[in-house]
Amino acid sequence: MCTFLLCAVFTHLSVIHIVNDSFEHVCACSFPPKLMFFDAEHTAVTRIVSKCFSHLATLLLVSLTYNKIDSVASYGLESLDQLKLVNMSQNPIDYLSKYFMIDCPKITILSLQGTHVTLKDATAVSELSLYFLEVSTFHMCCFAHFETKCRLKPPWYKSCSRLIPNNAIRVLFICVSVCALICIVASLSLHIANRMKHPKEFTVSVIFVNANDALCFVYLMIIWVSDAQHSDNFQLIERDWGSVADVMLPSSCSCGFLFKLH
Repeated sequence: MCTFLLCAVFTHLSVIHIVNDSFEHVCACSFPPKLMFFDAEHTAVTRIVSKCFSHLATLLLVSLTYNKIDSVASYGLESLDQLKLVNMSQNPIDYLSKYFMIDCPKITILSLQGTHVTLKDATAVSELSLYFLEVSTFHMCCFAHFETKCRLKPPWYKSCSRLIPNNAIRVLFICVSVCALICIVASLSLHIANRMKHPKEFTVSVIFVNANDALCFVYLMIIWVSDAQHSDNFQLIERDWGSVADVMLPSSCSCGFLFKLH
């Protein structure tokens, strides 16, 4: 409340610095028209809504570090002709909307250190004419404009666009899957053809062993089919895909272990 009063009374303020405050509704504040620097640190701010920072002709810097921001809505930062730096580091930001920053022609630095942002659309970052993008993971660097400097690069086993990082591994996965399928079919076919020659216990063991191998085949197939299906935009859906894979892999391993026990 005190901050709102300051904004309303001191209309010629050029700097607003708020630290360790219960200040929460930053976007409900009517900012001074000549504001140049806005800094809110260790406050209770939870989100940036549409048109939160809008049409402030002199605003150069927006710093919202160590808050509780979980999302930035479309047009959250809009028509800020002089804006050069936005720092939203150390916030639990879950996602950035497609047009979270629009009509900010002089934006130079965007810092999102200590966040795990998910993009719903690659253009949220790729259309920003940034000089430097500071993040904690390489994923957002994948979508940055080619002239933007971003120090994090994907490791050798990761790709910016695909689930499987290169063609060699992709071909290997497909070949192993096909070979596994052929072996499973051949094993079951030979056993069925000679089933009268073997005891029942041996038949059960053969079925369990092949079922275990089939799980590996299915998992590898899921990987390379997903790679083909989500080519060029896998990083946008990696979190959702990974949550499914994290459930399937332990399940496959545990089932395979049980099959082997039999």
